[in-house]
Amino acid sequence: MIDVDEKSRKVTKKQLVPAPEHQPGFLPEWLAQQGVQFIIAGGMGSRAQGFFRENRIGVIVGAMETDSEKAVLSHLSGKLATGDNVCDH
Repeated sequence: MIDVDEKSRKVTKKQLVPAPEHQPGFLPEWLAQQGVQFIIAGGMGSRAQGFFRENRIGVIVGAMETDSEKAVLSHLSGKLATGDNVCDH
């Protein structure tokens, strides 16, 4: 998880958090409880995107950047390169 100061556009905290075991529909609720507000992904199915939105988490798919911190900072500056959603379901 990455916390940022939106005004200064700087990372204030970066923390690797072990994800819980996979269960359909569980991760969006769990991430919402952790305070996550946005997900940046290379790809994600439409059903999963819906689960995140139901939990008030914004979804950005098709991200080309693989470094999470760079992806967040690029998004904040309006320069995040996106392409096709690489998920095929």
